[in-house]
Amino acid sequence: TSTQGCAVERSADDLHGAAMDYDDRRADEDEEEDTEYADDRAIADRPATVPDSLKGLRACMVCSLCKTFEQFYNEGCDNCNGLGLQMADRQDRVSEYTSPYFEGMISMMQPEQSWVAKYQAIPKQGVYAMEVTGTMPADAVEWLKNKNVQPQAKPA
Repeated sequence: TSTQGCAVERSADDLHGAAMDYDDRRADEDEEEDTEYADDRAIADRPATVPDSLKGLRACMVCSLCKTFEQFYNEGCDNCNGLGLQMADRQDRVSEYTSPYFEGMISMMQPEQSWVAKYQAIPKQGVYAMEVTGTMPADAVEWLKNKNVQPQAKPA
């Protein structure tokens, strides 16, 4: 009976250790999940890319963000990627969803405290056109309306 008692005690210790291991692993996973969500929030809160040149600027016809064609092609639109426009690595989409015809520029630093940001519907830091002129494909406009998004561009 003493051998059986030791076996039971050892098993209980093993179970306790296994439970501790599980708790530790779960705590580590929770920390990793928090870090992943924090990374997503950091990306969403990150300011939009500033144009690297004043030549060849284009404005997104959905949100009015200004960048060069190359920046839209390399990075997509910082504000509209979440909508599914996916301009990165797609010249056709950059051409369809951005326009070289716009008036004025706004450099926004603190959109949450700015009446201009509210009036112009500027979601985050970056450089934005005051008014964009261009025509998006009809199917793209319809697709955006189904997502309750009104393009900022005025028809050409």
